[in-house]
Amino acid sequence: MRKEQTFIFKGFVSILIMFLLTGCYAQKHEEDYTKIYKQFLNYTLGEWKVVHSGEEIAESYMPQIKYKTWEIVYTDKNGAEQKILIDNLHPISRSLERHLDQVYIKELFKKVTDLPSTYLSDAQIEHQTTSELAYEQNPDKFFDNYKDIYKFKEWSLQSVYENSAMYLTVYYDLRDDKSLTKEEKIAKMEEKEKDILELIPNINLKIEVNEYDGDFVAHYYMNGKRVNPEEQEGYEKLKENGHIDEIYENMLTNRVPQLNIDHLYEE
Repeated sequence: MRKEQTFIFKGFVSILIMFLLTGCYAQKHEEDYTKIYKQFLNYTLGEWKVVHSGEEIAESYMPQIKYKTWEIVYTDKNGAEQKILIDNLHPISRSLERHLDQVYIKELFKKVTDLPSTYLSDAQIEHQTTSELAYEQNPDKFFDNYKDIYKFKEWSLQSVYENSAMYLTVYYDLRDDKSLTKEEKIAKMEEKEKDILELIPNINLKIEVNEYDGDFVAHYYMNGKRVNPEEQEGYEKLKENGHIDEIYENMLTNRVPQLNIDHLYEE
């Protein structure tokens, strides 16, 4: 009996060692996005080439996942070389969205100086972006749904808001600035708000100033026009839970029916 138990134990240890030596990967993502999405990459990047490919480990997952990455270079409309990093751990839309945020903010900061915390976002439903949800629902329609959003070879500060639920967030945290009155803080925000609207007339924008102790003022724009989430159904309930932005994001998402995600709002 003891010999049998010893044999079983040694067998278990052997299997465990083999499992550890192979990296503990329960999953390996092998899809080659540069081949699967070659047509889309040709469209959005023009001429491009892979300068480096490799494998990474998603250690935050349990069990861990081994996935592939590609560093791609292309030339933008101004003749400058750009690099985009794509991975197959997530839908390709996430890599594209990340790159768009990088090039967009870099270009915006050249045109509008002294901006505070600023970033480009995609509207979300239940913690997933509109792009990711649309991809999950219609992966075969990827090219049709995204060709107007991620056209990097000829994008502009205006083009990213065409047929998309993207919006720019500009956030002033002035809670600790005692040198300015409430009115002066709002005026500071509105001055930059004016500069952005003049530069990008069709922008989807949320600009906010946090004054003190959680008190804030936020202005929302959709296609360059001021909108008021307070006028939407369900505002009071969401306000109580601190989810005012959710109403604004719903408004943005409802204007892109080609992504075919309206049914995801249904309870």
